[in-house]
Amino acid sequence: RNLGTTVLEVGAGIGRLVPLFLRSGWRYTALEPSRWAADFVFNAFNVPVINQGLEQLDTEATFDLVLSLHALEHMARADHAFVRLASLIRPGGYLCLVLPDREDLFNVDHHWFFDESVLAAWCTGLGLSPVASARLRPVPIQDNIYFVARKIGPPDSATGGGSSVHRDFDNRDTR
Repeated sequence: RNLGTTVLEVGAGIGRLVPLFLRSGWRYTALEPSRWAADFVFNAFNVPVINQGLEQLDTEATFDLVLSLHALEHMARADHAFVRLASLIRPGGYLCLVLPDREDLFNVDHHWFFDESVLAAWCTGLGLSPVASARLRPVPIQDNIYFVARKIGPPDSATGGGSSVHRDFDNRDTR
């Protein structure tokens, strides 16, 4: 069934989540700076792929869900990238991030480390309202923050606004 929703995955890598979104009826777009990974995602899944980094992205398109899993910490200016991520979300849509927390100092290729208070503060003034966050430790030396924020404003009626996404997130405990 087509949910009429759009998703942009920033830092899509090899597209591990593409099948999940396609089977659920989402219109998926990948943003991936690696040429090899972008070609792989396009050839494997036949989905739109933008072979650029977030910093170079020149679009006014917006999405019901902007998803970034372990990408923001690799960007030289994650604070600026967060502003750009917020601009890509439709009113009523969601930003979903998975990031290393401030105590995950073992990865030398990470420029940034996060905590929920910093992410919530970054939402201020960008029209984002934090919805949920959690800390999980998938492996012994890696603590992750799972963070969801909603773009304030009514859903875009032309696309259905991703109403099924709203039900999924709005009915969950925020901690």
